[in-house]
Amino acid sequence: MPQPLRKIVLRPTAVAFDPLVTAHGAATTYECIDDDTPNGDTDYITTTSEATGVWQLETATSKGLDTSRPIASVILHSAVKAPPASNATDATTVLFITGGFNEYPGASRTLIAGSGWQDFADEFAINPDTGVPWVVADFDSIFVGHVTTYTDPVPPRVTALWLEVWVALHGRSRYHGRYREGPAVY
Repeated sequence: MPQPLRKIVLRPTAVAFDPLVTAHGAATTYECIDDDTPNGDTDYITTTSEATGVWQLETATSKGLDTSRPIASVILHSAVKAPPASNATDATTVLFITGGFNEYPGASRTLIAGSGWQDFADEFAINPDTGVPWVVADFDSIFVGHVTTYTDPVPPRVTALWLEVWVALHGRSRYHGRYREGPAVY
């Protein structure tokens, strides 16, 4: 029988590195991607090809994450949209999580021109920086990033970036497939 899990969502709160990232519809890049609900074209970021943006997340303790509960799973999400032009070249997007000075990329995805907003997600079942299960302290200094490679003159847009932390409510952590594979269209 699957055990109950609680989802904690950590969103960007500050820019760590974004010299080639452009904010559209908000004053800073992190304000463009910190929405509780992805808001599409209201505010978003774009980058020059192969530019990387890195943002610091809210701390786990600020979200009330109980230090006595085991972490069942961590899933990094982004809401991304390819350029609408019919002649647009495919773009590749890579999410990554970083602890210390190491970057741990998720899967590389191909964006198809005109495909609309898609939710891309990468699961990190264990902390890639330590190689052991996540603990609450791991989320008090964590950064997430996004890099897009493309050749079309119109860059893809990113409207949201967030980290889901699934916490076991009772006993030891056992992950039971609460995550579904595949993009969700906004």
